[in-house]
Amino acid sequence: MALIAGGADVNKIRTSGSSPVYTASKHGHAAAVQALIRGGADVNREKVTLKTTPLYIACKRGHVEVVRALLRARNVDVNKAQRGGATPVLTASHYGHVGCIELLVEVRRRERERERERKRGRETPVLRVCMMVTSV
Repeated sequence: MALIAGGADVNKIRTSGSSPVYTASKHGHAAAVQALIRGGADVNREKVTLKTTPLYIACKRGHVEVVRALLRARNVDVNKAQRGGATPVLTASHYGHVGCIELLVEVRRRERERERERKRGRETPVLRVCMMVTSV
């Protein structure tokens, strides 16, 4: 990771069409993925030829620790579909990678919980009472 410290471009696309974080994700190198993210790697950058993201390829290959590292990146798009329409969770399901599925489902559960909390914050006391009365 001395290259990152030395100012290497962590988002440089190789001749194969993939970024360093994509390649590290594909091969299951979780520590490298974490270092690249800390160095500013774009976790949503697609492989040019396939239009697949690092999260997609990690789910396809069943690299649970890489998926975990990518999900820690605040801006990762967990629902980004590849050219054929498959999302990371669909791909993990197709290949039977239960650990990846569990991580993605947990992220979605937390997103829904945060959304409910945001909605509650916008509710007035009168609206809350009305909602309670209609849900009885």
